[in-house]
Amino acid sequence: MKSTLKILLQLLLLASAAPVLASPLLNLNLDLDRTVLPAGQSEKAIIKILLDVPQFADSSQRPPVNLTLVLDRSGSMSGQKLQKAKEAAITALRRLSERDLFSLVVYDHNVSTLVPPQSAANSEWIEARIREISAGGNTALFGAVSQGAAEIRKHQDENFIQRMILLSDGLANVGPSSAADLGAALLKEGISGTTIEIGTDFNEDLMAQLASRSDGNHYFVESSNDLPRIFAAERGDVLSIAANRIRIDIECLPGVRPLRVIGREGSIRGNRVELQMNQLYERTAEICVN
Repeated sequence: MKSTLKILLQLLLLASAAPVLASPLLNLNLDLDRTVLPAGQSEKAIIKILLDVPQFADSSQRPPVNLTLVLDRSGSMSGQKLQKAKEAAITALRRLSERDLFSLVVYDHNVSTLVPPQSAANSEWIEARIREISAGGNTALFGAVSQGAAEIRKHQDENFIQRMILLSDGLANVGPSSAADLGAALLKEGISGTTIEIGTDFNEDLMAQLASRSDGNHYFVESSNDLPRIFAAERGDVLSIAANRIRIDIECLPGVRPLRVIGREGSIRGNRVELQMNQLYERTAEICVN
């Protein structure tokens, strides 16, 4: 059945990654959800596409990271939330290398770039800036995300993995309240947005949509004490990225008609399926087409 499936599908995979990565970058496998299909009749089936990335031999092989942290300093973040957020930001900074870029945007009802993009090796100066952050007013979340994207764009044409981390309690009370368009815009620019929500009073749909539409991660922590663990997990993901701006085109031959993509945003045009992935990690990525 696998051989039949590969005849029915013509798959073109384009992945851009750092030149230092050795070939083959990706291993591709196609699986059907069953081993036997009845002959002579129409049938629905699920095709699973597995992209497997070999593990880096050493950390020097990984592409450098262009990381922007967007930190909520609104009044609802005052006290322990903000303190733990600052500690987590410093921890994340210390685990980057001199090859990586770090920038920091802070916001309440106003948005400002506290640390413009620069080498993470300047950690002493950056840490001092982080420690100075204090709580303010309302939450202009969408303006802050837009500003974070602007900082990333300053080095977008260079060979960096583009990642934004938004840390907030998710109470957006200044600006628009829908994240779908903003997340989709980040995806088109090759920027993955990870969202980290703190506490129990938040707009889960807003934060989750922003992450999923930009191909990033979404975390929820009830206690700010969990922030160091979440930042460690996110750092592990960022430093294990092997390819970015991946495009998958599936062309179905006569007799096969695509219906939908499962578990990932994609578009269907006639007999073609088109998908985009911002980033691919040193682990298997799974996509299903029905």
